[in-house]
Amino acid sequence: MVSVAAFGLLHAEDFHPLFLNTVLYTTILVIPKVYDLSRYVTVSAKIPEDLKRRAKELNINISQLIRKAIEREVRLREEKRLRMMAKEASDVLRKIPSIEIVRAIRETREQR
Repeated sequence: MVSVAAFGLLHAEDFHPLFLNTVLYTTILVIPKVYDLSRYVTVSAKIPEDLKRRAKELNINISQLIRKAIEREVRLREEKRLRMMAKEASDVLRKIPSIEIVRAIRETREQR
């Protein structure tokens, strides 16, 4: 389930910025990510008719909004999983005496 927070405004990390420097100021050119539509699948969701009507009145691109929300949620969960894995690795590495780590590094260098 996609969190409600994921439906917020677009953030800078959703784009690839190109910076064009000038003498007096900096101009930021923002280029949206480009997708290969041949690799897309259809995902459907049921929403109340009133919500669909209101979104249409506000010119909300529902497909784009859902795509961005799912991308953001996946990115957040992947980052959370990586942080957990790093913590687990850190916990294991703390149990290894530092002298052993130094010895392993030296052996690896000598093998090169």
